[in-house]
Amino acid sequence: MDITLKNVKIYAGLSEETIAFNASVYIDGKKVGEAKNAGHGGSNDVDVRDKDGRWNRDLLKEMETEASKHTWSYEGKTHSHSLDSYIGDLVEE
Repeated sequence: MDITLKNVKIYAGLSEETIAFNASVYIDGKKVGEAKNAGHGGSNDVDVRDKDGRWNRDLLKEMETEASKHTWSYEGKTHSHSLDSYIGDLVEE
């Protein structure tokens, strides 16, 4: 599973604690939803839908599993990503 973001728009003037943004979420090249953050320090909001437009909890769980396969380092320690932190890394890229 390849999670990517497209159409990323960053709103630097709104960013306080986190990066304020919105983006389209793609899985293996197919748009499945949206991701956003208001920039006030909260988690990223990821909204994925099935082909009929209904919220897709199963896909969100699969994305969480995929994100956990990726790692990040802090102060010499390596950690697995959550979907939230993985989306954050994709935005920063």
